[in-house]
Amino acid sequence: MKFISATINGFGKWVDESFDFYNEGVNCLYGQNESGKSTLHLFILFMLFGMPPKQRNFYRPKTSGALGGRLTIEAKHTGRFTIERFDGVRNGSALCYTEDGSQYDEEWLTETLQGISYATYQSIFSFSANDLNDFRNMKEDDLGEVLLGIGLTGSTAIHSVEKMLDNKISELFKPYGKKPLINQELDQLALLHKEVRQSASEEKIYQNKNLESDKLSQDIRTMEEQAKQLYNERLEMERKQQALPVMKQYSELREKLGELPNSLPFPEDGLTRYEKLKSEILPLRSEFSFLVANEKNYENRISILQEQLPAEERYKEAVQLLKLKDDYTSFVREKENWQSQLNKLQNRLKMEINQLNIGISMEDVERLHLPFHTEKNWNQIKISSGDLEKESIQLQQEQKELTNQRMYTMNQIGELEDQLLDPHHVSKIKENLRLSTENELIKRLSMQSAKKKIKWEEERKKKEKYASLGLWGSIIVALILGLVAMLADSSIFYVGTITFLIIGLLQRVLLQRYLDGMEKIIGTEEIQTTNIVIEDEERKEAENLLASYESMKKDIAALEETLKSIKLKLMKWNEKNKIHKDAYNVLEGRIKQQIDLYPFLLHVEIDYWPELYHNLKHIVTLSHEAVETKENIKLLEEKKEKIQLELNQFSATENREWTQKSIQEQLRELELFTTDYNSNLEKIKQYRQQIRENTEQQHAVKEKLNPYETEIRQLYEVAQVDTEDTYYFKARQVQEKLELEKKKTTLVRQLNNLFGDQEEKHNLNWQEEELASRAQQIKTEEIELQKNVEKKRQELANIRAEILQMETSETHSYKLHQFEMKKDRLNELAKEWAVLKTAKEMLSETKRNYRDTYLSKVIEQTIYYFGFLTDGRYKSVHPPGDGQAFYVVTHDDIHFDVSELSKGTVDQLYISLRFAVSEVMSSEFKLPIIMDDAFIHFDTERAERISEIIKNIASKHQVLLFTCKKNVVEFFENENIIRL
Repeated sequence: MKFISATINGFGKWVDESFDFYNEGVNCLYGQNESGKSTLHLFILFMLFGMPPKQRNFYRPKTSGALGGRLTIEAKHTGRFTIERFDGVRNGSALCYTEDGSQYDEEWLTETLQGISYATYQSIFSFSANDLNDFRNMKEDDLGEVLLGIGLTGSTAIHSVEKMLDNKISELFKPYGKKPLINQELDQLALLHKEVRQSASEEKIYQNKNLESDKLSQDIRTMEEQAKQLYNERLEMERKQQALPVMKQYSELREKLGELPNSLPFPEDGLTRYEKLKSEILPLRSEFSFLVANEKNYENRISILQEQLPAEERYKEAVQLLKLKDDYTSFVREKENWQSQLNKLQNRLKMEINQLNIGISMEDVERLHLPFHTEKNWNQIKISSGDLEKESIQLQQEQKELTNQRMYTMNQIGELEDQLLDPHHVSKIKENLRLSTENELIKRLSMQSAKKKIKWEEERKKKEKYASLGLWGSIIVALILGLVAMLADSSIFYVGTITFLIIGLLQRVLLQRYLDGMEKIIGTEEIQTTNIVIEDEERKEAENLLASYESMKKDIAALEETLKSIKLKLMKWNEKNKIHKDAYNVLEGRIKQQIDLYPFLLHVEIDYWPELYHNLKHIVTLSHEAVETKENIKLLEEKKEKIQLELNQFSATENREWTQKSIQEQLRELELFTTDYNSNLEKIKQYRQQIRENTEQQHAVKEKLNPYETEIRQLYEVAQVDTEDTYYFKARQVQEKLELEKKKTTLVRQLNNLFGDQEEKHNLNWQEEELASRAQQIKTEEIELQKNVEKKRQELANIRAEILQMETSETHSYKLHQFEMKKDRLNELAKEWAVLKTAKEMLSETKRNYRDTYLSKVIEQTIYYFGFLTDGRYKSVHPPGDGQAFYVVTHDDIHFDVSELSKGTVDQLYISLRFAVSEVMSSEFKLPIIMDDAFIHFDTERAERISEIIKNIASKHQVLLFTCKKNVVEFFENENIIRL
């Protein structure tokens, strides 16, 4: 994957800026501090992964409302696509466009990035000077683990997580610690347990107090039983004292009963029954007389009411008319509402028409018709008018500019033509320069030819000399071989003799041909020269004149082309102006058409027509509402008149005085008419019902009198009397005997209550003095016993108060509650400690798994980069393991722990690890690498070495390098350098 370009609409200091990146190699973005390098870096990350709203607000530009932009990327599987992300659109989520016009969302982008998150990208493919500073500020004891974490994940985050887990675990528990939370909770739990045990010992005292309380309660109950026995005995004495006068009364009563007859026939409760019967008969007889009188009264009243009743048909007609009352009331209320609404509408219409002040009246508004397309026409006229006005101003300005340009160009052409040399003079200067140049060239050729001839003569003599020597040598060798052949008589030597003679002659002939050819090439004729000679100053002046002449001609030609362009633009301007005038004429026609339809528009500027339309539309709506309201009022008036007519017709036949009254008064009269009718009918009905009830009551009274009279006769027969006086005398005797018997019964009941049923059957021989003495003795014993009971009760109250105080004391329960709360808190902390411990173990396991998968590759690549950066001083790097810290080995086989290295060497090791992680992980995830002043603290030599590594990495992956150092830019002068 590679970055192609970035377009920033707004992000921090960048507003409406674009950047293009090379597909291959290093893209070096150079700028001083505060030039926006880090902001551009963050913009790229924002395009890829988004940003929270609060963080986006921090980068909102001051001079632009838009925050966001576009980033064009080329990927292997998807081809080239563009990421678009804006703050106020889709809540900051991305929208991706591919080359075929398809659109995709944030999820597709995440899949395209192979699930790489912001943190992962920062850990593997992006690092800056801040990472190095954080790394440099760590303690030496932590460097080994930090470097291992970088080797595993490409970031110091794993070390931070481990450190955080260790700190939290230590904060929770240490085997021999005092400050950790679990240690503190354990100490407090032990203290609470001791206090709970101490408070539990008080329970035995509480139990003893309860036993003592029970014993006192039993003693009190025993004493109370004794007091109860004494009290019963004292009551017995008192009853005997009370019984003495009762026995005397009982004896006297028996003597009086003996004086009365033994048998007195009389009805049981005869007097009461007789008095009751008399009391019952008298009201019944009075009631019977009253009922007879009422019956006559009701019959008279019915006759009077029947004479006053009107005809039933008139009543029904009145009832029907009364049904119109609700309608009339509804009509009146509705009319008032419509009238109030009409008044409001008319006042509002007048006010809004007056506010418009365009010379229209309410009658004009009622006749005004605004079709649905009027608003669109007026809006188009307004827009067209504004556009034509702007276009007119623009055309005038354009015409002025083109006229000025044409005049300026023509003036320039005239000035240049005045300065231009005469063409004949220019031709003469060119000819002289040509002849002078040819003369100099001929002279140089002549000199070169002379030198060549001399050199050729020397070379020719040498070649002729060498050829002669060769020929004579061949002849001598041939003679020698010929002599040998003759002496040896061998044909081979003859052949050799002939061969050498042929070679010598052939060499001579070929050399002569070569020499003759070279003579023809070099030639011997003299080159003819001219007599025209121009000095250097004259030549320079002539060349300057010619250059100035050619420059002026080019300038004139360019100006003439410009003039043609201006004339063409003027022609186009004329066409545009004609189109503008045509459009203006069309607009004038449309405006005139609208003014003819709506004359009031003549007094309103076109820019206010759309606004006027809405006001007029509103006024027309109000006018229509007013018209509808008037129609409703008129309809209600017609209904009211109809009701008035019906009421007048009824009143004319019933009571002519009613016709002079209003509708409401007539309706009230009708109500009274129907009410009186119904009331009289109801009264007649009630009187008839009362007559029926009266008749029934008379019969009932007679039925009630019969048994009473029969029962009185029976009472006389039982009492064996004939008159009321003898009945009353015998009743008094019976009453006296009954009272004596009653008193006797009462005295017997009193004695029975005091002594039981048998006490009245024996004589009481008690002496009053003995009874009084024994009662006093019992009372004294009761007082002494009561004192002892009160003393015991006081002791019991004291003990119970102590028990209550123990029971109401919440110390023990509070301690138990605190103890249980501490146990729960300890369990929670223990769970949290177990979770953190498990997380630490899982992180360690993850590191071990990652170590097995990637660490060997990362360390191998780290060794290469570290050795290159240190110029071969270190040959090996070893990660921690089996208790061994991170260490490096020099080329002299000296081991150094990472804490023993210098700051510069540690920085080089850190950079080597980051480069190694990026390269190893890039084999799986092909994403661009971003470096933001990653080696700002390095010297020139180290920076140059790192630049070589970066170039090597850039041959495989796209690299974006942000820097503020000029010497770093010089290392990448052949790469894509973007100056910020």
